[in-house]
Amino acid sequence: MSKKGSEKNTRAKAKHSKLMAQKKRYKATIGIVLSTVPQYSETFFRNKIKGLEKNNMDVTLFLDTPFFKASDLPCKVVFAPNFNTTLFSF
Repeated sequence: MSKKGSEKNTRAKAKHSKLMAQKKRYKATIGIVLSTVPQYSETFFRNKIKGLEKNNMDVTLFLDTPFFKASDLPCKVVFAPNFNTTLFSF
């Protein structure tokens, strides 16, 4: 390989390394919508959340039903507001 080819290859590698370093700064965020917290027997969702977190992704779990045992999950949990109430109670 010629000297110019070698320098070009070195510059390309340096540019690629710089781009990869920039990509590592950004953390993907994934939202999962479920009606309730996955129970211990529902390992698919629990393992999916743990795997995504392990691969440097932020996971937010959106739930329809408030459930207070959501603290054992390694992700942020957001509960939907209750729209079953009326504004005017008689």
